[in-house]
Amino acid sequence: MNLLWKMNAMPKNSLFLALSFVLLLLSACREQKPATLEISPEKLSFRGVEDSKVIAIKCSSDDWTWEKGFPEWICIDKVNDEEVKITVQPNLNDAVREGVVVFTCEELKRTISIEQGPQPTLRLSKSLIELDDVDGEVEIEVATNATEWKVVNKPEWIEVRKEENKLKIKASANKEETRREGDVVIETEDKQAILKVSQAEKAYVKVSQMPSVFSYLGGEQVLTFESNRKDLVVAETHLFTVEMIGNSRLKMVVKRNGYKKERKASLSFYYKERNLLSIDVRQEESRIEEEQRAYLEKLYKATNGDQWFHNTNWLSDRPLSEWYGVEMSGDSEGSEIIILNLRNNNLRGQLPEGLSILVSAKFIKLQDNALEGSLSDELALLNEVYSISLFNNNFTGSIPAVLGKKARKDGVLDIRGNRLSGVVPAIFIENPYRYKFCPQQEGYKFDNYTCK
Repeated sequence: MNLLWKMNAMPKNSLFLALSFVLLLLSACREQKPATLEISPEKLSFRGVEDSKVIAIKCSSDDWTWEKGFPEWICIDKVNDEEVKITVQPNLNDAVREGVVVFTCEELKRTISIEQGPQPTLRLSKSLIELDDVDGEVEIEVATNATEWKVVNKPEWIEVRKEENKLKIKASANKEETRREGDVVIETEDKQAILKVSQAEKAYVKVSQMPSVFSYLGGEQVLTFESNRKDLVVAETHLFTVEMIGNSRLKMVVKRNGYKKERKASLSFYYKERNLLSIDVRQEESRIEEEQRAYLEKLYKATNGDQWFHNTNWLSDRPLSEWYGVEMSGDSEGSEIIILNLRNNNLRGQLPEGLSILVSAKFIKLQDNALEGSLSDELALLNEVYSISLFNNNFTGSIPAVLGKKARKDGVLDIRGNRLSGVVPAIFIENPYRYKFCPQQEGYKFDNYTCK
């Protein structure tokens, strides 16, 4: 109040000067107010992809800007007087990259730090897996620089399990005869990878015709089968052995059944230890004793048995072991002839067909008789024989080549003193101790070998 009274009491010229001085003082006070510059935030972090963020700029004047010289992968755009947009280009390197941008306001400077991670990566150790119709769990390595990854899609017949940086995949058994295919999609925030999964159709084996019942004497059969797998394993048993012929045929060889009961076994096709198909294989019970008895009866009649020197109990109902010259194995389960000894017994005539029924014989002694006709190919079927003695008879014709190809390796065949001629098989000449053929009766000789 006192100042105003004094100013009112002043002359007008003096009052004008006083007001001008006050205004000058006030103006000087405003010019001395310090400048300000604030940036928020002061540090930005970006992913490896192209991205943008807006920061706030507070400056005491509208005249703010940024200095040149920042990295070329950083772009800056002014949004308005209080905001600026910072954009980063994709980081194609595997390392983190850093840069700074300097903002100025009058004489003030502020720095913002910018950090950008590497380009997002997501790689799988395999892009394709092929599974069998039944398979165990398959492990896939997942390589990524992302903090998290997940499975976003998969076929319903596939189970997936995450375990750190691994993806474990297991397909349910394919019960159809058609192939299955599908995609497992793995994803991070910025990347996606696809694993293609293929699963084979159901493995199968089909046999065109079931095996027939095997004779008790054994034998072989060839089965034709179809399968959509190559690596098949066929199990052998005590009853048979098997041999694969190509990819679609199987030969079964069954041994002789020496017992008076039927034998059964299974023929099983395995694939990767899985049984795809089992077939029953049967072999009839042995009738060896009955059929050997029948053959001996034929032999008796064909070789004038009534005139034999010894024919005790022949053609009787007595056990074969009580027939003259016959010795049996003595096995109560299936007795068989092991020795037939009718040497020097006045046998005259030809050996009847069916000699191979003596398959269990170890010794056949028919020497020093008057047997005639050609040598039977059935001699080659007597694989268990140790010695066949046919010397000093009247056999004629040539020596069957099959006798040298199939005869028991350690067996002895003695055909000396007969009326044989023609070509001697090479194996006979090479093994004179196993194949005794020299000399023959007077007037008979071979085309390719001279007996000494």
